[in-house]
Amino acid sequence: RQMLDLLPQQLRFAWPLGLSNLLTFILKLDRMFVSALFGLRQFTLYSVGCFEVPMVESTVITMADLMSFDMVAAHQKNDKAAIRYAWRSTLRRIALFHIPIAVFTGVFAYEVIVFIYSTTYAESAQYLRVFSLILLVSSLSPEVTFRVFAKSPLLLRLQTAAAIYTVAFVLVFAWTW
Repeated sequence: RQMLDLLPQQLRFAWPLGLSNLLTFILKLDRMFVSALFGLRQFTLYSVGCFEVPMVESTVITMADLMSFDMVAAHQKNDKAAIRYAWRSTLRRIALFHIPIAVFTGVFAYEVIVFIYSTTYAESAQYLRVFSLILLVSSLSPEVTFRVFAKSPLLLRLQTAAAIYTVAFVLVFAWTW
């Protein structure tokens, strides 16, 4: 009975969070959109240039998840200074990890593509340069703080806006390059 009483509250929290995760999944289907809208050559260049290094993404997710534990504990104690410290120190660590990778891949995109794939895919370097900029933006994601403070509707709105500009960004760059 007690579980049923909490169901509406849980649904109000989980529904926007679930939709937000669905939007994030859909955004990972960018290659499908490019393959449907463009030819094989453009799709191949895009796919090669937009590769993601799993270690980079998983490290950031782990850092954010660990931060969430500290933030929840600080939030329960109403310790705003500890919340700010957890947020800032985690962002600093993520930035110290992302910025060098983004700069390296942005500056040496051609060399990275040729080293990994060959000169056949050298044109993919332009996509890698753009995707290296995404590393800088993704390090500032406030998603974990919205989860900690149960602001999942706000997270859904943010993810929707991100989905719109990401799809527009992908289409504009795919058509112009």
